[in-house]
Amino acid sequence: MDIISAEGKAFHRRAANVKDGALFRSIKACSDKLLGLLGELDAWVDYPDEDIPEVSPENMNAVLTETLSEIRKISAGYDNTRILKSGIDTVIAGKPNVGKSTLMNLLAGTEKSIVTDIPGTTRDIVEESVRLGDIVLRLSDTAGLRETEDIVEGVGIEKARRRLETADLIIAVFDNSIPLDDDDMKLIETCRNLSGVKVIACINKSDKESLIEKDKIEAAFENVIEISAENGMGKDKLQNVLYNMFITDSNIYNDISVNERQKQCLDNAGKCIEEAMNAISSGMTLDAVNIILDEAQNHLLELTGERATEAVVNEVFSHFCVGK
Repeated sequence: MDIISAEGKAFHRRAANVKDGALFRSIKACSDKLLGLLGELDAWVDYPDEDIPEVSPENMNAVLTETLSEIRKISAGYDNTRILKSGIDTVIAGKPNVGKSTLMNLLAGTEKSIVTDIPGTTRDIVEESVRLGDIVLRLSDTAGLRETEDIVEGVGIEKARRRLETADLIIAVFDNSIPLDDDDMKLIETCRNLSGVKVIACINKSDKESLIEKDKIEAAFENVIEISAENGMGKDKLQNVLYNMFITDSNIYNDISVNERQKQCLDNAGKCIEEAMNAISSGMTLDAVNIILDEAQNHLLELTGERATEAVVNEVFSHFCVGK
């Protein structure tokens, strides 16, 4: 279904990787590492009369550290999968009259937002999905961020501020033709204080005489582009920056597609492994560690369609001559 519904080459390639078994092989490799350790632990715990050496904490920690690293790497593919499949949740923010709605219309290719010279024209969030190459932006044009006594406009501004905290990407728009003011500086400070949100600073109206302090914006943001939304200039620049942020730099083409259920299983397995490592370092008995790792293995085997108990028993008898 992911292959059929893929809207771009990047997600199609990731979906094809899963169909070809890339995700299964990655999870199976992690499962096999745990399985080998569980086999040794089970043999030592269940057959005390046999001459089976105790598994050393150092060896267990080495295996668990490597397995945990691989699980986290696979799980990290979820965010990129979500972005390619559902689109980047993008908020266009800035003070009134900097050109947010004009930029929205430029990207959408149609007049989605009303554009006037009257501050506060946009009072509610206007949403639209647009495609830039392999990237889909789920755009939200928000009310201009400023202090106001207008009750209706104030509600829109508060909604805009809340949306900034939940976005994947913020396009912070500034007016090239006027100096930065307090509203601009508050937006800069807000963007810098948000955790896990990527930001692109767009200096709009680049066709007009420049009065803005560009050095302050460049010092605050890693990604800064100059555009003229009214004249239709800057769409290609924005696309290039987006590719660098969400595709090129993250090697998203080579990642494996991970859905929400798979991520949950991987994260649960990772938590169990962390708990087991803490148990080892605190000196807990190996049978207690064994129980925790059984739970971790269950989460992984849920994704491969196997059963933990049967898999561990087979592992014991394939490596140890016991119970004869």
